[in-house]
Amino acid sequence: MILPEDASLAERNFDYRLSTASIEAEHSRFTAFPGFERDLVLLTQPIILQIFGRPQPVQPGKVFHFYGSDMVESEGKTQDLNLIKRAGLPGKLEMIEGSISGPALVFDPKQMALIALETGEKSSFEQAVKVDIPLT
Repeated sequence: MILPEDASLAERNFDYRLSTASIEAEHSRFTAFPGFERDLVLLTQPIILQIFGRPQPVQPGKVFHFYGSDMVESEGKTQDLNLIKRAGLPGKLEMIEGSISGPALVFDPKQMALIALETGEKSSFEQAVKVDIPLT
């Protein structure tokens, strides 16, 4: 998902981008996004992120925040949910458990699905990721 909808990842003219990805190489380098901030949630296996050469262990089910201009390399294979937002804009990923009421945007890792809860709609999750970004 990219917002606004007519924005382009290649042109870097977006405000928000939410995506899942598979890190399939044992060692990889993250694409730089200067002027943006990133939240990452691992969905499967733990990995080590090297931020400017400093190792940072990252566990599944935890939100890891870093800057798009950071030099980031990873060691290990996993799947992730990634929010990239223009610096200074509101927005974050947040781990949740239990019941949540709409309006809310929730990523359910069991279903690998993004779920939009309407106002007054309620749902329960064993563990999920609330995507806290403005949709209007």
